[in-house]
Amino acid sequence: MGSRTWWRKTNDISQRNASSSRVTLDNASLTRSNRYFGELCHDDSYVEPTLSIIGDEVDIPSFTEQQVWNALKRIKRTATGPDYIPYWVWNDHVEILTEVITNIWNLSLSSHTWPDSWKRANINPLAKVDLPKEDGDFRGINITPVIARTFEKLVYNSQVKSTVEEILSPTQFAYRQGGSCTNALLTIQNKVLSFLDRADCKAVRLFSMNFNKAFDSVKHSLLSEKLKNAPLNPYIINWYLNFLKNRKQRVVCNDFCGEWMDVNKGTTQGSVSGPYLFNIFLNDLEVDIDGVNALFKYADDSNIIVPVWSDGPDTSTDTVGQFLSWFDDNFMTCNPGKCKELIIRKKGYNDQLDNVYNIPQCKELPILGTTFQDNLKFTSHVRGKLLKANKCLYVIRTLRAEGYSQCEIDYLFKTLVISTITFGLSVYGSSPAELSTLQRFF
Repeated sequence: MGSRTWWRKTNDISQRNASSSRVTLDNASLTRSNRYFGELCHDDSYVEPTLSIIGDEVDIPSFTEQQVWNALKRIKRTATGPDYIPYWVWNDHVEILTEVITNIWNLSLSSHTWPDSWKRANINPLAKVDLPKEDGDFRGINITPVIARTFEKLVYNSQVKSTVEEILSPTQFAYRQGGSCTNALLTIQNKVLSFLDRADCKAVRLFSMNFNKAFDSVKHSLLSEKLKNAPLNPYIINWYLNFLKNRKQRVVCNDFCGEWMDVNKGTTQGSVSGPYLFNIFLNDLEVDIDGVNALFKYADDSNIIVPVWSDGPDTSTDTVGQFLSWFDDNFMTCNPGKCKELIIRKKGYNDQLDNVYNIPQCKELPILGTTFQDNLKFTSHVRGKLLKANKCLYVIRTLRAEGYSQCEIDYLFKTLVISTITFGLSVYGSSPAELSTLQRFF
C-alpha cells in the first residue's frame, strides 16, 4: 500500500478531516465560484507592462539537454493540469522527450514567449474554514501543467535564485533560502525583548497587519517596473512578463468544468514563480523608526513593532502610516478593522494608549501559528497545543482499535502529536512553566 493510499484510509477510518469532507458544492455554486475567482484576478484598468530593453551584449539564457533530462527525471508525483498530461509521462519517456523539450524551452527563453496552453490553470476551490458560507471562504489554487511548473522551477533555480536572494530584504522570511516561520517568530520575539530590556522603553506595540487577497491583487504594470529594477537578465524579465500575460483559469471540481476566465492581475497562486514574483513586488515595503527596521514579513503576513519611550512621543501612528501609504501607492488593500494590536507593558506602566487607525487592541495575538500574550507568557498557546494533541491522541486510539500495528501507531504519534508540540518550540519553550506543562502531558 502506498503512502497516499495509507493516509486516505487512515483519514477515512478516523474521520480526521470529516469537517472538510462534508463541504460539497453544486453546479450553481461552482459556476458562481468560477466567476468570483475570475473577477478577483481581473483588472478593468489594466495597463500592459512595458518590456525590458535587451542590448546586443546580453547573453541569451539556455539549457543543455542534460539539464532538461535531470529536470524531467526529478518530477515527483503531482497534480495534473488542464493539459491532462500526468507527471509519469515525462518520467517514463524522458529519453524520447528531452530533445524536444530542450528546444521548446530554449525557444521560449530566447523569444521570451510562453506557449498559450502552458498559461492555463484549473482551480479546485479549497475551503479555508470548516463550514464555508460564501465565495471568499474558499481559496483558489491554480493547477498549471506539470511541464510548465518544471520549466519554471529550472529557470528559477538556475537563472534567478542567486540574484533574488541577494536583493531580498532581510525582513522577509518566506520563499527564500534559510527562511522559515520559526526564524520570523524568533526575530520578532528578540526585537520585542530587546526594546523591553532598555530602561527608557515602557512598552512595545505589536501590530499584526492584514493584507486583503494579496497574491491576487498585484498589478502587472507595477510588478514589471520592480522586475526591471532588479539585476536580472532582461530575457528573463520579459519571459516573466509574458508568463503573466493573457493567462486563463477555470474552476474544475468533480464533474464540473467552468468556462475559461481571463486573468490580468495577481501572481498566480499555485505556480512555481508566483511566490518569488510576490516577494519581488513586496521587497520595497519597508517600515522603519529612525532608520531601524520595524516591519517583519512572512510573505503577506506583516508585523510592525513600535517601542513606547518614556521621554519621547508615541510614533505608532506615523509608523503604521508608512505601511498604509505603501498600500495606497501599490493599489493593494489593507483592512485596519481586521488588523490587531498587542501592547506589551513593563510593570508599573499603565498609561492608556489610543488606538491607531482604529486597529483593535487585544490581549492575545496569533502570529504564524504562535499565540503571543501581553504578559509575554505562552499559556494560551500551550493550552491550544495540548488541546490539538489530545484530539490527535483520540484519533490514534481509534486507529489502534481498528487493528493498526505498533509501528503505524508510533509513526502517527510522531507525525500528529510530536510535530504539533515541537513547532515553534524554540520560541515558546524558554518558559519553565510552559515546559513543565508539556512534560506532564508526556
